[in-house]
Amino acid sequence: MPTTLTLSGTDGSSRPVVLPTSWLDITVGQLLRLTTEPNTPRLCILSDMTPEELARIDPPDLLYFANCLEFMTDRESLAELLTFFLPFAHGR
Repeated sequence: MPTTLTLSGTDGSSRPVVLPTSWLDITVGQLLRLTTEPNTPRLCILSDMTPEELARIDPPDLLYFANCLEFMTDRESLAELLTFFLPFAHGR
């Protein structure tokens, strides 16, 4: 289930961000961007933030934000997700 974080900016601002907490929370569009835009930071793709916006987040919040995406290192879960989606991608 996605989680909503309120990230603090270095300028004192705050911004709510909805983040996936598992591969099942990632949209097909995000998955496509993750695989076709290797030069775009994953944090940008999954949060709809620009690199400039990410640079303005307080370091402790940015670290917490990145830790929320720890599931992305679980390749086994990704393989299961892709196995589920691939038949639909081919119209079966």
